[in-house]
Amino acid sequence: MQAWRDSDGAKLTGLFSADATYKEAPWSETIRGLPAIQAFWEKVCADQGDFEIQSTIVAVEGRTAEVHQAVTYKTDKPSKWRDVWVLTFNDEGLCDSYLGWPWPLH
Repeated sequence: MQAWRDSDGAKLTGLFSADATYKEAPWSETIRGLPAIQAFWEKVCADQGDFEIQSTIVAVEGRTAEVHQAVTYKTDKPSKWRDVWVLTFNDEGLCDSYLGWPWPLH
């Protein structure tokens, strides 16, 4: 979460593999490779401002995990989201694949 808070793509080096894939949502384009993921994070996270997050690991099967998130952004226009993350890890414990399912709460 610290990499997210800091908008610091360099901090992703110890989290994602060099050839990882990242999909912000099922309908979004797949981002391929650590450099592209780092650039995406630095751009998107910089605009998100301060937030609170609660995470719950829901399931782990082999190398795949599902995590549920409750996120509240504390910006000029506060918003609340519920996210589901599906992550797959390699032998070194780095994320090889990330798929997010964001839902805004109205």
